[in-house]
Amino acid sequence: MAINRRYKIQTKKLWIKLLFKATATKAVLIFCESEIQNPVHNLNKFSKMKLFIITGILLILFIQCSPVQPQIVHAGQISEQNKTAAFNFAKSQFESCKTGKYIPLTTLNATPHLVSTLKISDMQNACEKINKDCGELSELKLQEVLTDKTSYIYRYKAKYSATTKEPEIRVYTNLNHKFDGLIYKPLWLDRYTPFTP
Repeated sequence: MAINRRYKIQTKKLWIKLLFKATATKAVLIFCESEIQNPVHNLNKFSKMKLFIITGILLILFIQCSPVQPQIVHAGQISEQNKTAAFNFAKSQFESCKTGKYIPLTTLNATPHLVSTLKISDMQNACEKINKDCGELSELKLQEVLTDKTSYIYRYKAKYSATTKEPEIRVYTNLNHKFDGLIYKPLWLDRYTPFTP
C-alpha cells in the first residue's frame, strides 16, 4: 500500500513538472511569436531599457572610481603642535646632509609603512642630490594643508641658495598625525597635483 501511494505521489510530481515545462515552453513560444510579429516596437523597448541599465551601471562606476580631490583644511582644524611637528620633520630631513641631524622614525611618530621604507641612507642620498642641484635649503613656508579624508598633506614652498626656482616639499600624515610620506617636487604649482613617482 505504501509503495503504491509513493508511486502515485511521484507520478503526480512528475505530471506537475511536465505540465510546468509545457506551460513555460508555451509562454516562451508566445513571447517569441510576439517578438516576430512586432520586432521593431519590442526591440526599441528592449534597447531603451538596456541603454538605461548600462548608463546607470556606468554612472555608479564613475562615481565610485573617481579620485577624491583633497580639500583645504581651515585654520584651527589642525593644532599648532601638529603643524610644528610636520615643519620640523620636513626641515630636518632636507637639511640632514648639512647638519647630520635626522628625526628618527618609530611607530610612535610614523606609520609602520614609512618606518620600514624610509631609510637614513635614502634621505642622505636625496639630500645630497638636491643640495648639489639647488644649493642649501634657506627657507620653508607652509602654504596650505589639505585632507583627502584618509590623510593630511602639508604643502611647503621651499627656497634654495643656488636656484631661483621654488620647489615644493610635502609632508603626508595619517589622520592620527603620524608621518606617512615626505616628497620633494622640483617646481611649486599653486594647484595641487597628486604625486606620481
